[in-house]
Amino acid sequence: MSGLDIDAQGVTAEYAVSKHFNTFFDMGLSPRSGTADGTMKGYTYDVKSTQHEFGKLLATLKENPDVDMYIMCLTPDRWTVKIVGWCWKKELINNKNIQDLGYGRGYALEQNQLRTFKQ
Repeated sequence: MSGLDIDAQGVTAEYAVSKHFNTFFDMGLSPRSGTADGTMKGYTYDVKSTQHEFGKLLATLKENPDVDMYIMCLTPDRWTVKIVGWCWKKELINNKNIQDLGYGRGYALEQNQLRTFKQ
């Protein structure tokens, strides 16, 4: 995927999460690092997305101090978003979760390791 497609996928997932949970969607379109995508019930979150059906929740080795939890979304196409689950930062950002999936080392969790949102 091109950088533009990756960005569009990420924004789509962030918007879907904010709409689903009735939270504020950050519409700032400038590149940023080290910030949260939103706040829910007092906890900051970072939305991660992938188009791969069996993809993992991924994060770089650079820890984001502004995030309390990570939310994973599947975005198989430009208009579809499935919110897969979530985890606390300490559940993902842990040395036991470091993997190299071909693009360098980073943190990774399988989808079945994520918590589901209660209805």
